[in-house]
Amino acid sequence: MTADIKAVIEGNQIAVFVIQSQQYSKSMGDITGVMTKIKEGVCYVSLNKPCRVIETNLKKSGVSTEKVYFVDAVSSKVGSMEPGGRVIFVSSPQALTELSIAINKCLGIDGIDSVLFDSLSTLLVYEGASSVIKFVHSIINTMRVKDKSCVFTILKEDLKEEVIKDLGMFADKIEELA
Repeated sequence: MTADIKAVIEGNQIAVFVIQSQQYSKSMGDITGVMTKIKEGVCYVSLNKPCRVIETNLKKSGVSTEKVYFVDAVSSKVGSMEPGGRVIFVSSPQALTELSIAINKCLGIDGIDSVLFDSLSTLLVYEGASSVIKFVHSIINTMRVKDKSCVFTILKEDLKEEVIKDLGMFADKIEELA
């Protein structure tokens, strides 16, 4: 599977990976591992787990996190904010403007050339499909203007026909991971 992930990331500026829920954690580790090997630096946008948990899980999977910076939209809700280091905190996954500003700030860090967005499924819990698509379109436009790459993830179970149709219009590649 890793070879397929690498080919998709290398061959496309904007990619969407559709992941089955039972494979989610492993797939996120695989995607992050590939990105840290082929990209200068990765901005990992987390909407469903605190960055400390993600970093710990990545390290357990053998993924180096030295080139990973986090935009964490979870920790402020659970009271575990420790500012500094390689993390930018956002108040909640619902704060789309704040999230966009944090992603732009992360992209301004020297060496960050890609974004891994974990995950569109979480956004769909908080926002309607049309709001999520507008937000994603805005992020994609930013990536294209700044000549950066972006990988979005979504659970297969959350994929609605309108979402995939709109994502297909904006993304370069949509790939389902087995």
